[in-house]
Amino acid sequence: MKSAGKIIKILIAAVVLGVAAAFVFRFWLGSYYPSSMRTLIPTAPLREAYAAGELSVKSQKIRIEYEDPRDGLFFAGELLVAPETGSLQVTVRYNRSTLSSLAAEHGDAFDPEADRPFTYRIFCSRGAAADGVTPVGEEHTPVDSRRDSFAIYEYERLAFEGLELDGVYWVRLDIYRAGAEEPEGSIVIYENHEKYNEFEDYNVKNGELS
Repeated sequence: MKSAGKIIKILIAAVVLGVAAAFVFRFWLGSYYPSSMRTLIPTAPLREAYAAGELSVKSQKIRIEYEDPRDGLFFAGELLVAPETGSLQVTVRYNRSTLSSLAAEHGDAFDPEADRPFTYRIFCSRGAAADGVTPVGEEHTPVDSRRDSFAIYEYERLAFEGLELDGVYWVRLDIYRAGAEEPEGSIVIYENHEKYNEFEDYNVKNGELS
């Protein structure tokens, strides 16, 4: 009986530890980005400025990283900007279950097996129009991207160039199903106004822009 009691205690302890480990791993995974998704894509403007010793890169933590507080189909992180070159890079992350969810919702209007199931644009807001509500600014599409995956997540790092960030209050990332005209979700990824304008210096790593 003593041996049986010890075995039961060991099994209970193992279950508790397993559940705790799974919870910690899931919590860690929820904020994890592979190294390829945290470094700069070496676009031509960045390489040229770096070679000339004139590159200054800043990072900013995205305040609200998801497009929807309930469903949270898409997340964005690892924002880097180089105002002098008009460069902005950010990583989009989504759970693979997002693909099946959107396929169930949109049917033939969405192909979860497509090589590029999503397209992206950013909108740089410079203020409000005459109605005081509609933002004014300009859109940009990525000039380059790279992809990676880990565990249950897919990642895509997006590089934008040609931005004039002086006077931009915020930048919104719009995520589209391939071929769709309306975004599936939107995330404000950059802010520079009186309520939020916190940036940190980013040190370019050796070989990152070679």
